[in-house]
Amino acid sequence: MLDCRLNDDAHEVVIHARIREEFAPLVRMNSKFWDAGGINIHTGLFSGANISAESAQTLISGDIEFATPPDFQNAATNGTVFILNEKSDDEWKE
Repeated sequence: MLDCRLNDDAHEVVIHARIREEFAPLVRMNSKFWDAGGINIHTGLFSGANISAESAQTLISGDIEFATPPDFQNAATNGTVFILNEKSDDEWKE
């Protein structure tokens, strides 16, 4: 994870991440990403952001996993935006 901030409209959290070079060819426009490290982010208008993690290592490593369906689309390019899902769907891992 390169950085994390609240979006300009305060409705979303934007996370900039770098995909390691050896995995970049696997990231396609229909790839799915999810939080795999036990990071919990809750935001609210009046409560601000509450971030918790299972361990300090989780915060440092930014455990995010992804899967690409067998009917993959075009390769994702630099700056492509993906939704970070809370958890994986078993179907994505097949």
